[in-house]
Order: sequence, then C-alpha cells, then structure tokens
Amino acid sequence: MHIAIVTNGTELLRGLTVDTNSAFLGSFLNQQGYEVFLRLSLPDHPQAASFGLKEVLAEADFVITTGGLGPTLDDRTEKLLSPLFSKEPERLPNPLGQAPALFYREKNKALLALPGVPAEMRACSRQFLLSSLAKIPMQKRSFILENIYLGEKGEKEVDAFLRQLQAKHPGLDVGIYPGWGLLHVTLALAGEQAKSCLCAIKEELFTTFSAYIYEAANGSIAEALHTYLLTQNYKLGFGESCTGGALASWIAAL
Repeated sequence: MHIAIVTNGTELLRGLTVDTNSAFLGSFLNQQGYEVFLRLSLPDHPQAASFGLKEVLAEADFVITTGGLGPTLDDRTEKLLSPLFSKEPERLPNPLGQAPALFYREKNKALLALPGVPAEMRACSRQFLLSSLAKIPMQKRSFILENIYLGEKGEKEVDAFLRQLQAKHPGLDVGIYPGWGLLHVTLALAGEQAKSCLCAIKEELFTTFSAYIYEAANGSIAEALHTYLLTQNYKLGFGESCTGGALASWIAAL
C-alpha cells in the first residue's frame, strides 16, 4: 500500500508559502496507522504538474492532493486530473469554503483532491479522508507512533542509547530530531504486540533520561510549563527587561 501527498502551487516552490498541509496530512494519517511513502510539490505550470501527477499515480495506490481548486485563474487541478480518470469525480461539500473536495477512483487506485486553504483542507480531511481510504482495497499497516521530548540533553548521548534499543528490539523505527536545547525522539513499531512492546521500550528510555523528559502535545516547553502550572494551581509572574515581554507572551499565547 502506497499513499502519496501532492501539494499544488508555485508559491510553495518559490518559498512564498510554507507547506503546512503536508505536515498535517502526514500526522493525521500516522495517527490512524497509515504511512506516507512520498510527498511532492508541483508548480501551477500545466505541463509540469500533469507530468508529476501521472508519475505519482503510476506508483501510488492512493493520492491526496491539496490546492488548485477554486475560481481563480491558477486553480487548474481539476482540469489536470480529469483526463487521468475515466469517470467524473465525486464532489464532496467543503464545510468551510466554496471549493469542493474531489474524489476520483479508477480500479484499485484513488485520488482525493482537497482545497489548499489550510483550515478548509483540515476540515475536509477530517470529514472525508478516512472514508475515502476505506473505499479502495488497501492493506493498512497498523503501527503505533510515540513522541518523546527531552531538554538539555545532547543528541550524541541519546543517539547512542537509541542504537542500543534498536538492536534489542528488531523492527523498531527510531527518529531523532535536534533543536535548540531540545530533542524530539519518535518510536514506531508495527504488529499485534506493538502497543505492549512499545510501552516497555518507552520505560527503558524514561528510566535512563527521566530527569530530562517533558510531556507536551506539540513538543513545546512553553506548553509543558503551562500545563504543569495549571495542574499544580500555581501562578507565574514575569519581570522582563531585555526580553521585552517575550517570555510572558510565549506562555500567554497558549
């Protein structure tokens, strides 16, 4: 089973717009036990976009596109997709906008075209994506993904420990993503015993680095601090000068 995400828009390739749609879709699909094998951004140029879509459809079982649906002159996605399928698409109502989502199906392949506006794309995804996936005969790879966040710990030391974990647990997929003073670690495992096995693996990591691990849904230290203060019924005051109120703003934004 191969799922691909295609984002349409020259503005993405020029760096004028950040592609948050792919990040949302990848995370949403991972949470449901699906993996994405390819992400691709295409320009508004018809020839290049058509070539890219044909290449992706040749390799993928299910394609999700975002962008290029609507009334403006650069909205060409439907015109490019229609010649690639023998049937007209199912038009799915957009709960937040005018451009509908489109669902194409051809034998064992399918494509769901979503609006490019992030809020509209997210709403359509939550409403139509899983039901669209269920309409084609695909084997879903059931796996569990865990996110772990550490502060004030170097990548080298954590990486060495993760290598030991991976050697002890075949099939464990590990990712480590460093930031400024922070580390984001992902642990993924597939199979019927994935949940219990992953709990044991997490316990090993927590035992070794308990003093450095914090919990936050989005990985933010600010969110972790905010949650802790609320659960403990604590109050926090700031006296800022050089920071210009940045710390207070950082917390208050939550």
